[in-house]
Amino acid sequence: MNNTHVGGSNTYFKNHIGYKSRNVIDEKNIHMQFMYEIGKFLPTNKNTTILDIGYGQGYFSTYMNSMGYKNYTGVDIDNTYQNELEKNMPHYTFHHQDVFDFFNTNTTQYNIIFSSNIFEHLGKEERIVRINKMNHFLQEGGMRINYMPNADSILGATGSRYTDITHYSLYNYISFSQLLHEHGNFSTISHYNQYIGNTIFKRILHKTAIGITKIIYTILGFSFPKTYTGQIITICKK
Repeated sequence: MNNTHVGGSNTYFKNHIGYKSRNVIDEKNIHMQFMYEIGKFLPTNKNTTILDIGYGQGYFSTYMNSMGYKNYTGVDIDNTYQNELEKNMPHYTFHHQDVFDFFNTNTTQYNIIFSSNIFEHLGKEERIVRINKMNHFLQEGGMRINYMPNADSILGATGSRYTDITHYSLYNYISFSQLLHEHGNFSTISHYNQYIGNTIFKRILHKTAIGITKIIYTILGFSFPKTYTGQIITICKK
């Protein structure tokens, strides 16, 4: 693995993810992050068809490539990183296109549909249409993976909502489940926390801090949220 330069916006990452981008895709850290967060859910078949909605800087495509998956398609209305990604992963397909235009011409159904930091930008009607479209192009038995800012984050939820004027709303695992149950057709819907800490020290510090925070919540009579990290990870099976 190597480090792939793709540029990036520190402001965007600080507002959405809760920490700054290093402007470099570190494949080792990306591999570790996704491996712990979603690796166990991915199919073993490397010919699995994958659609990445809003491929951005290429984090998910980089992970899919490192895992040997062959049939990847990415769609993004912003082509800032397209040339660099096509250069680094020429066997993958990257479309510079609005996702609704893509859906209007696409005829392929996919085993996995991945999206990241999209739903907070959508109004009520648009997010319903988006869910229906994604569901239509997801194969039976397929999987939806979604990352987005977490309204229950114990650090940074307010910042994620109000530091970007294009944000309409944030979800926690309860409200997003309601949206998916009402407008999706999924057999299971599960939510997970982000993997925190790429070193042993950070992981120990994270577990200790969360343990202390849970005790404080309990003493004060509050319920500690099920998902508490800056991003909420949702995995749906059709």
